Amino acid sequence: MTAPSSIPSGRKICPECSNPVPSSCRTRERLIGDIPDQKPQVTRHIIHGSWCATCKKIVEPIVSDALPRATIGNRAPTLSCWLHYGMGVTASHIVDLFNVHFHFSLTPGGLIQMWQRLSEILYTWYIDLMNEAWQSAYLQADETGSRVNGVTHWLWCFTNPSLTCYVIHRSRGSPVLADFFGDLFPGILISDFWAAYNRLETAARQVCFAHLFRAMEKVAKANQAPEWLAFRKPLSRFLRDALRLGENTSLTEQSRNSRIATLHPRLDRILDASPHDPDCIRLTERLKNTARPSSPSSMPISPLPTTMPNEKSAPQSSCARTLMETCRSVEPKPRRFSCPSIAPSNSTATTL
Repeated sequence: MTAPSSIPSGRKICPECSNPVPSSCRTRERLIGDIPDQKPQVTRHIIHGSWCATCKKIVEPIVSDALPRATIGNRAPTLSCWLHYGMGVTASHIVDLFNVHFHFSLTPGGLIQMWQRLSEILYTWYIDLMNEAWQSAYLQADETGSRVNGVTHWLWCFTNPSLTCYVIHRSRGSPVLADFFGDLFPGILISDFWAAYNRLETAARQVCFAHLFRAMEKVAKANQAPEWLAFRKPLSRFLRDALRLGENTSLTEQSRNSRIATLHPRLDRILDASPHDPDCIRLTERLKNTARPSSPSSMPISPLPTTMPNEKSAPQSSCARTLMETCRSVEPKPRRFSCPSIAPSNSTATTL
């Protein structure tokens, strides 16, 4: 805030009884903060053109206060983007805010045009962010429905503590993952049991424990068959032991790897069973698609997240390789990220 200004506040009438009062007998200070009255500011730029002998044309200096050929400065589109995409304010409400509070004449069409032009500038950074995500040690992936002009699309999210990438696509299938990752993701992918993730070649896989525990709890409410109870007990113990191992940060690397190695035979016994109960078969098949541990010597010991973004019902840490795929020796091919579904001319993703 700026330095406070001084405004004298003296009254010769009592505010309670309205009788006259003599001159003040004491003085005190009161600080009041408020939002100043907002008025649009118009700046005239005098641009001088000069003849360039090399380019053989008249050139002008770049005006950095606004986008090329724009009559609105950079602050308005930046603030509106943050309100809409960062805070979730609708475009119509943003227009009302600018027109009423800021006294800044703006239309919904002009607002969308500003966002589209800004997206073209930020697209290069968007690609850099995607490549950084592809090179991450691990990513959490999830997808949810999203409406674009009244048509159902899918909002894909790839995130870790360092970055978050979004891709909007008509498809919910594996082609989106192929566009995003290419031939191979050289890190650990954390996801739910959606079948599209099984098509992606990764260095390792880990499933979201929240989804797994939630599925087991749902089955337990409706299925009390002896075979299910016998299947659930060792699986629950195995998962909770793995979670406790991941939360134990006092272990040495040798001790941790030794305890991880003891988990493998227990998991093998669960997966090698031949159940007849439909719920047991379904969970076993899900685990087989992701729970193929590698040798203890190749296991990282740093704990990974066990929940998808915004999942709050499951513990927050786990053994790094409790449920994962075998580490492959395939070397990732050098690639430049290219995803037609997010190009500015083909998708709404880059206008976000």
